[in-house]
Amino acid sequence: MITILIFWVIHQIIEPISYILSGLDKLLTRELIGWIIKSLKILIFILGLAAVLELWGIKIGPIIAGLGLFGVAVALGAQDFFKNLISGILVLVEKRFKIGDWIAVEGIIEGVVEKIGFRSTTIRKFDKSLAIIPNFQFAEKRSCKCK
Repeated sequence: MITILIFWVIHQIIEPISYILSGLDKLLTRELIGWIIKSLKILIFILGLAAVLELWGIKIGPIIAGLGLFGVAVALGAQDFFKNLISGILVLVEKRFKIGDWIAVEGIIEGVVEKIGFRSTTIRKFDKSLAIIPNFQFAEKRSCKCK
């Protein structure tokens, strides 16, 4: 019970840490800060679950090894997902453009950025329609921030 309480307290402390991270606006984007906070919460949950399973006498070593093999199989099948995810992180970290910027991607689209996510970016074209562009397009094609 004490183990669960300890991990619950650590999980609850993460939210105030987000306020500290929000002071790093010049270094990190809002989306990246949100992603870091979610990742920390998931990590704390997984560590807490592993600790509780060990206390109950369930060996987690073989489970982790099996998940590692499963992870390799999933990674091979999800290459496009990871390509978009890594490109999205680079778009956010490099701050190539922000919400409200007018951008053009060579041969693909031109419009105003409405949302920047980890897998895709939503752009409002000049005919008022929305287009969702996978983030790897920004890495593979030439893009410019027009305004």
